[in-house]
Amino acid sequence: MGGGCLPTKQANSDEARHSAWLVDASIYIYRGWHLFPNTLTDRDGHPVNAVIGFMDFVSQLVQHGCPSEIAFAFDAEQSQSFRKEIYPHYKANRKPTPKELKRQFTICREFVHALGIIECAHSRYEGDDIIGTWSKGLQVRDRPLVIITADKDLAQLIGPQDLWWDFAGGKKLDERKIKGKYGVRPGQIADQLAIMGDKTDNIPGVQGIGRVMAAKLLHYFNNLENLLSTPDRIGKLKLRGAKQLQKLIEENTEQILLSRRLTGLFCDINEPGFPHRLTRRQPDVAELNRLCDFLQLGPGASERWIRLLSLS
Repeated sequence: MGGGCLPTKQANSDEARHSAWLVDASIYIYRGWHLFPNTLTDRDGHPVNAVIGFMDFVSQLVQHGCPSEIAFAFDAEQSQSFRKEIYPHYKANRKPTPKELKRQFTICREFVHALGIIECAHSRYEGDDIIGTWSKGLQVRDRPLVIITADKDLAQLIGPQDLWWDFAGGKKLDERKIKGKYGVRPGQIADQLAIMGDKTDNIPGVQGIGRVMAAKLLHYFNNLENLLSTPDRIGKLKLRGAKQLQKLIEENTEQILLSRRLTGLFCDINEPGFPHRLTRRQPDVAELNRLCDFLQLGPGASERWIRLLSLS
């Protein structure tokens, strides 16, 4: 079995030279799960297609000149989810993660750790919350950051120096482009989602108000607090159906406030369950050898990974 293409040359990108990278790992594991055949197996005969797809993504990412500060956030089983404590139906529309995929998530975390790269998952907080906490710590230090993801929710974290990067899709968004795409500034995205809802996460919104209208309301009121504290102003706006909009907001105020507690990210730089130093370490050669052998990646696979990392 091959372990993905591991090139010998890298591009030393501006993103790597000047930024810290925060990687939304779970998206790329799911991508490997769907794209790679489940006939790829480890020494015990279990499928490792998601692992191989994830490793392929990591190898391509590192080609861009892996920065000294980089960290991977993983989603873990939310046995103590604080969002489900707030709203038990949160993500109730999602199918349970298959047992074989859960197993591969564990291997992907072991692989990242063996590379000497910081990784984290938590039973109470999602990967987005981990990235939110890390981003806040970096922004306090005035350190530019790149969030590598395809998740629109993480665009709410982007500051003036930062970049949202859909690596697989080849799209990069800064503050200005995020506003052009979603109609709101990054800091307004959680408010926008609270108004319109989010079917992906089963977050209730106001039926009849979509993304565009939510953006228009935030354009006028700037934030949710202003909108909900002066709803009578909505009916006076020069918007089609302004009176009906006012009625919808007034009737759904409690639901909007509930949704806002779900759409915002947990960002607490004092959370003890998250690592706070994101600096890369030396790879664990013995562990990398063990994993490459277990995954049946062929002779010299771990040496190629070490060589690739040394070039970054």
